[in-house]
Order: sequence, then structure tokens, then C-alpha cells
Amino acid sequence: MRTWREVSKKLTKARKLVEKIVIDVDHKEVERQRILHMITFMNVDSGFSANDHCIPFLI
Repeated sequence: MRTWREVSKKLTKARKLVEKIVIDVDHKEVERQRILHMITFMNVDSGFSANDHCIPFLI
């Protein structure tokens, strides 16, 4: 069973990854905020898939 610390590290890394992405268009900022909100509810033991890209959440 994973400890909260391990899961918390993955959530923090995922959040930082999304925050680092440069967005010039204002309506895209709304999408970023939605993704940041979703990260808390993601299954961080696997990864995030979008547009045929998979980002694994590794410690």
C-alpha cells in the first residue's frame, strides 16, 4: 500500500508540471485551472493520457 507521502509527491510533481506550461491565450488558462483541480482526483499510480501522449507519474 502506498503511503500518503508517496502519493503527495506525485500530486505535487503533476501540479508543478501543469503550472510550468506557458499559456498565452486567456481561455486556455481556464483549462489549466480545470486540470490543476482534476489532479487531486487522478489515479497517480498510472499516468495522464491526452492526445495519444501518456505522462507517467513517477517518483
